[in-house]
Amino acid sequence: HQDMGLLTVIPRALGAPALEIVNWKSRALGWQNVEMSNQMNDNEGVCVIFPGNLLERLSNQFFVATPHRVVVRLI
Repeated sequence: HQDMGLLTVIPRALGAPALEIVNWKSRALGWQNVEMSNQMNDNEGVCVIFPGNLLERLSNQFFVATPHRVVVRLI
């Protein structure tokens, strides 16, 4: 799905690779995991920011709303 607002801010913790996006630039097929850098200590203050549909419209598609999903994997 894509979010309707300006921005979506998602705090991201390492070790929980459940967030996936469609990479529209490379036109890659399927969903790709959102990976966070291991270089930050504690991942404090790290987040993922998605532009929403409203920002896409207001920026005349300079910022494109990102399709994303959360996948729950059962162990």
